[in-house]
Amino acid sequence: MPKADPKAVIVSAVMLLIGLTFGFAFLLRQNPSGSGAASDSTAIAADPPKPHLTQKQVDSLLVHQGDSLLAAAKDALAKDEFDEAEGNLNNVAYNSDFSEYVKSHSATIGALRTRLNTRRAAAEEKLEELARRSTPGIYEPKFLAIGYDMRITVSGTHYTTITFQNALMGRVMQYQMTNDTGLLDKLREAGFKKAVFTNGYDYSSHYNLE
Repeated sequence: MPKADPKAVIVSAVMLLIGLTFGFAFLLRQNPSGSGAASDSTAIAADPPKPHLTQKQVDSLLVHQGDSLLAAAKDALAKDEFDEAEGNLNNVAYNSDFSEYVKSHSATIGALRTRLNTRRAAAEEKLEELARRSTPGIYEPKFLAIGYDMRITVSGTHYTTITFQNALMGRVMQYQMTNDTGLLDKLREAGFKKAVFTNGYDYSSHYNLE
């Protein structure tokens, strides 16, 4: 095997060292920070300073928000959306941020809440009244199914009196209908105040459900 020329080996080593040096210098010029290109892409810009609001500006914003919530409550109340109206009122009345606003608008808030409660109670009573009016159509088929030809009517200003009429109605049938059946309790829960049991001729008895 021929021996390597020492001079050629030295020259090759020097050329390799020079190449590595220039390559490293080139990389440094491309990325002076030495942290790689990813560092530029992941850099996060600082948030711009937030403007400082004066107390007067804060108070003005709270008044605007309070007015908006009360206006929304009025709109919801006009549409009989009672839960929505109550939610807007509560967002003002029970939020400590609006304490000063509530003091200066207490009369308006109180009037809106009174209207809300009155309208809601009237709407609920109307629904209960409609339910009582539908009672004959619910109970008559049930009585027919167990062999009673029962005529049921509701009467009164708010339909709070219910009458059960059957040709064979007497003390025995009345007892069978009301003893341990839960009928009277159900009628009371529905808002009926009086239940009448009659044969339409010479027998009539009633229960006061109030």
